[in-house]
Amino acid sequence: MQSSFVFRRILPSAVRQCKRGMAGHAPTHYKPPSMNDLPVPSGSWQEVYNKKQTKYNIQLLLGTGFFIGSVAYAMMSGDIDFNLAPPMKN
Repeated sequence: MQSSFVFRRILPSAVRQCKRGMAGHAPTHYKPPSMNDLPVPSGSWQEVYNKKQTKYNIQLLLGTGFFIGSVAYAMMSGDIDFNLAPPMKN
């Protein structure tokens, strides 16, 4: 019962503060954004695309090589058993 009394006193002041913050208007020098404000493309998109694809392909090859190397090392060292065959009887 006491908590509802506290909320009744705090809530109106919080709402007034929010309304006060939104009551401001746009400044007089404000100009709404338009399509003219967007950057203009320049240069060949194909060159940029090819450079990015070259970088991504190198990353793909290095990542794949690292993965294959890690799996090969784990198989050769015997640290990890992949259960590729049934266990040998002792």
